[in-house]
Amino acid sequence: MKYFNAEYTLTARSHPYLADHEVGGALVLPVVMALEWFTHAAREFTPDADVLEIRAVKVYRKLVIEDFGGAGTTVRVACALSDQMLTLDLFTAPGRPPHYRAHGVLGHTRNGSLAGREQPRDLVPWIDDEVYDGRTLFHGSSFQVLRSLTGFSSSGAAGTLVGSRSAGWGDADWHTDPAMLDGGLQIAVLWAELELGGASLPMAVGACRVHRAGLAPGPVSCVVWARQIHDVEAECDIAFFDEDGALRAELFDVSLILRP
Repeated sequence: MKYFNAEYTLTARSHPYLADHEVGGALVLPVVMALEWFTHAAREFTPDADVLEIRAVKVYRKLVIEDFGGAGTTVRVACALSDQMLTLDLFTAPGRPPHYRAHGVLGHTRNGSLAGREQPRDLVPWIDDEVYDGRTLFHGSSFQVLRSLTGFSSSGAAGTLVGSRSAGWGDADWHTDPAMLDGGLQIAVLWAELELGGASLPMAVGACRVHRAGLAPGPVSCVVWARQIHDVEAECDIAFFDEDGALRAELFDVSLILRP
């Protein structure tokens, strides 16, 4: 058994962009930050992997950032490797249940890619001028990365967005592009609103596959493909393509749950 542990103290000074992820009056850690830190932990065991995949990402309970303007909230990531299987947990205090959990298998990715999949059919242009309405998309300026919306239909959606560099998150040693991934989830949330009739939140990701590590250098094309629609849940896949047409990242089996 091998282990990797990391701590991150979240304050207005260290992570100012998180001030723009307020849900219901509370600063809530977005799932894309868990994906970033889980990817970092997995990279400790697979530094030379061309493609890295984190699987079965689940949000067990929201992580509220307390005293953001002062001492902040410390979160911890624990990664354990056994028989080529990674188990990753994100929590706030030892001995407490995790807020996020994920798994991974070293050297293996799931079959198939979204790169060759047919584009969603019958897309209808988005007609509402106000995309960030404060409820469905509650995001502040640091998370407002959508630049255009190609359209939506029951089969999916498409649009263009920018990533963390353009959003002013800084050029730290990023392993993913969190703002870019969040932008894809935002398009998925807009699509889910049309299918479910209300605002939703991403509560699980079947797999996050990173093809190009770090921040996107420019605008990114994003495509959402519908998988299943239930009474209070919508499932989809999301792909991100750089300006040169190459696949940057994929999110499989994203589960969006209708908010109360």
